Amino acid sequence: FRCCGVSNYTDWFEVYNTTRVPDSCCLEFSENCGLHSPGTWWKAPCYETVKIWLQENLLAVGIFGLCTVLVQILGLTFAMTMYCQVVKADTYCA
Repeated sequence: FRCCGVSNYTDWFEVYNTTRVPDSCCLEFSENCGLHSPGTWWKAPCYETVKIWLQENLLAVGIFGLCTVLVQILGLTFAMTMYCQVVKADTYCA
């Protein structure tokens, strides 16, 4: 999302107790790039960026959620059907 921190990159200063950010916050990713100057870090807040992305893609996220729920319900239904068939077969064999 080309962002760093919830409100901005300074959120990470409290986490690390020093002036650094995770390497994922760097404009150009490299090993330990989060130790360099703030000029090489993303400045945009992630909260607003993700919020805007979710608003723009709400339909796709909703469809994905509904499909996931449908698969889960089908799985539960098939598992219960198989369980009932096993219990039913057990009573005839015993």
